[in-house]
Amino acid sequence: MPAPRELVVDEAKVKKAVQSGIPLTVTTFTLPHEIEMYIEQVIAVFLKQVDQEKLKDYIVYCVQELAVNAKKANTKRVYFIEGPGPCQS
Repeated sequence: MPAPRELVVDEAKVKKAVQSGIPLTVTTFTLPHEIEMYIEQVIAVFLKQVDQEKLKDYIVYCVQELAVNAKKANTKRVYFIEGPGPCQS
């Protein structure tokens, strides 16, 4: 099995987003470790641009909690909406 490729943050795009005041988005349909690390890197680059690097650990923790909770909520939604249905005897 090939090793997962490392995602590289495009610092120029993050800088442009900061300067323009536009939101940064990361779209993914799964949450593997590589995506979590990529999001952490994006946050680090963003905070460096706004000179708030000291907030990195706090923001990364909050974003990871939100992502994991969203993943669990989506899994439950799929299970209960598309799941096995009511038990029948």
